[in-house]
Amino acid sequence: MRKILSALTAIALIAPTVVLAQAVSTCNITRTIILADGTTCPTGNVSIEQYGMCCLLNTVYRITDWIFVILVALAALFVILGGVEIVTAGGSAEKVESGRKHIISAVIGLIVAILAKAVPSIVKLVVGV
Repeated sequence: MRKILSALTAIALIAPTVVLAQAVSTCNITRTIILADGTTCPTGNVSIEQYGMCCLLNTVYRITDWIFVILVALAALFVILGGVEIVTAGGSAEKVESGRKHIISAVIGLIVAILAKAVPSIVKLVVGV
């Protein structure tokens, strides 16, 4: 779980840079983004030169949405795996402990998934928009 979390974090930090560094002149903004000064980013295809910050924030939102979905799915699998291990332990303390560790990992994954939803707000705060 830790290796998967590390890989997803690296992707979340690198992907926006790679996406915006490509030689494209437009981006497709799919959600309503309100900047600090109260202006709203337009939706649809917009020029990166004119709305670069809106494109960056949209990309961060999109990446964190995917991270959230992936982590919730992994957490569900870990809960199922842990539950199956506990039920089939047959009195073995090691299997019960292993199942408990899987469930604790799932809870930690859910906490990280919820924190992933806060990343766009943190980016907006750091960038100052």
